[in-house]
Amino acid sequence: MQLAAVKALADMAKTPVPDIVNLAYNQNNMHFGPDYIIPKPLDPRLLSTVAPAVARAAMESGVARINIENWEQYEHDLNKRLGLDNQVLRVLGAKARSAPKRIVFAEGDNVNILKAAQIVLDEGIGFPTLLGDVKKIEELADLHKIDISEMPVINPRGDEAKAKREEYVDLFYKKKKGT
Repeated sequence: MQLAAVKALADMAKTPVPDIVNLAYNQNNMHFGPDYIIPKPLDPRLLSTVAPAVARAAMESGVARINIENWEQYEHDLNKRLGLDNQVLRVLGAKARSAPKRIVFAEGDNVNILKAAQIVLDEGIGFPTLLGDVKKIEELADLHKIDISEMPVINPRGDEAKAKREEYVDLFYKKKKGT
């Protein structure tokens, strides 16, 4: 069970740190590295990340007194303990996870936008697409240790996008003329 807790903490430390944690510790951009190897105690994700990992390990080892059948409900109950102020966000998050959609993030070259997109992907809320200069976005993501490998990055001002727009305009006018 201790090993399960350690693995859960290690995995969590590699994900983007919520802004609330950065604010609580008066930091701008905490990320996994020499100065941040374990999540901070005030991170609200701790309860719903570590407790289920330990509970699973307890069940697998046979020492658990209660078997959890519905893990989603268990995590929901854990999150409820954080208070009513998080309840609206949890409800919205649960709804979004039930039917994730493609979400386009303009200004993809903003670190806060990149963090938000990573959280959307990690939480299963949606499928982010980033708009902006591809090279600039990749450099910023690399600098801040944000994984954008599963997110399409589109430069709306690039040649490829311009060609697509012209193609759509041509199709529109052809349909309008009936040809």
